[in-house]
Amino acid sequence: MRRSIIVLVSLVGVILATSPPAIAYVDVGYDARDGGQGVYDIRSTSRIVEFGEQRRYLKVIVKIYDEDFDTGSYISIDARLDANRGRPADAVVHMYIADMSGSGCDLRTAYGRRLERGKFRINRNHKAVSCRVPTYRLRPTKTIRWKVTVSYLGGSPVYDVAPDVGMYG
Repeated sequence: MRRSIIVLVSLVGVILATSPPAIAYVDVGYDARDGGQGVYDIRSTSRIVEFGEQRRYLKVIVKIYDEDFDTGSYISIDARLDANRGRPADAVVHMYIADMSGSGCDLRTAYGRRLERGKFRINRNHKAVSCRVPTYRLRPTKTIRWKVTVSYLGGSPVYDVAPDVGMYG
C-alpha cells in the first residue's frame, strides 16, 4: 500500500512537471486592412497570459495580411503595454528582425531600458511573430492593455498601428 502511494505521488509530480503551460486568459484584437505602405499590414494581435513552470508569462502575437516575416526583413514591432491603467505605457515588448544579423525580442521600460530578454518565434505559415516574457517585471494590477506598431527597424516609416485609436483590452 505504501509503495503504491509513493508511485502515485511520483507519477503526479512527473505529469505536472511535463505539462504545457496553463492559459490564464487570452485577448485578440483585429485590425482592418488599412496599411498605407502596402507591407506588414497588421491583421490581428493577441495578448496571452499563461502560467509557466513557476511564474506567469505574457505572450504577444502579431499576425499580418500579405507579406511574410523572413530573414530578409528589416523591421521593428513594438507592443506598448499598460499593466496599471495609469500612464499610456508602462513597458514595451520590442521584437525585431534585422536581416541576416538576427532577430529577437525583449521587454523594455517605456523609456527604452531593457528589463528582460524574451523568447522570440517566427511562424512563416501563419505570417506571425511572437514574444514571450515574464509578467513579474510588469507588476500588473489590472488586465494588461496593448497597442502594436510595425515600423522599419530605424523607426521610420511606420507601416501600421493597431488599433488605430486607443488600446486593446
